[in-house]
Amino acid sequence: MCGNLAGIFAPAITGFLVNATGRFEAAFWLAGIVNVLGILGWVFILPKIVPLDWSKDLVPTKIEA
Repeated sequence: MCGNLAGIFAPAITGFLVNATGRFEAAFWLAGIVNVLGILGWVFILPKIVPLDWSKDLVPTKIEA
């Protein structure tokens, strides 16, 4: 859901920045900053990525009658 917010707000913010400055430079800088923050978050906030072992059964599925 949060990923959709970028699609909602980005065109409005871009339009505001272009209208205020008359150039796309500020909008490109903002997009670049957001991308760098995303990379930093991915590198430092995301835990270690390891494959899941789906062969282990964590919850017994045996049904007793």
